[in-house]
Amino acid sequence: MKGVLKICVGLGVVFFLYNYLNKNSNPSGYPNLIEDKVMIDGDTIHIKGLGDFNEQSLLNAKQIVQKTYNVPVVVDKPIIISDEYYIEDKVIDADKFMQYYDSDVNTIYITDERGYSIKSDSPILGKGKILSNIVLVTTYNRNTLNYVLIHEISHNIGLTHCENKNCIMYKKYNRNNMSLKFCDKCKKSL
Repeated sequence: MKGVLKICVGLGVVFFLYNYLNKNSNPSGYPNLIEDKVMIDGDTIHIKGLGDFNEQSLLNAKQIVQKTYNVPVVVDKPIIISDEYYIEDKVIDADKFMQYYDSDVNTIYITDERGYSIKSDSPILGKGKILSNIVLVTTYNRNTLNYVLIHEISHNIGLTHCENKNCIMYKKYNRNNMSLKFCDKCKKSL
């Protein structure tokens, strides 16, 4: 009887740990403690120009990320992508780019070219992936750099879109409200 009890307790502990560790792999804002790597994990963040870009945008992005997240940031050599990553002239297929260029290195790609998401069938200002370490930011609208960087990096650290129109994680870009603040719900998820 004691042997059965020990097995049941052991299975209970294993089940608890398995559920605890794996519940965190969902996009609810909790990183998986075993395998997910997220942008703000203490590792250096690399900023790279992509295609046509403005050097000042890279330096501004570095300053924004360092100030907001207090992590080491370096500006690296830019990259040029082949035509297969463009939907049309100067319009990057954001989904395809993100899928191919995602790696174990925390990287923010910044471009003056436009971006388009085929998955959501819409133009984008930026794109981040939940619990990932890659961000694409388009700076053809220079007034949005702070907003887009913080919004997209927040996806990387686990935040999803928010229903609160006054939150930086609101699901739609609103040029009349470019709040750089998180609502209480999103703050709790950080």
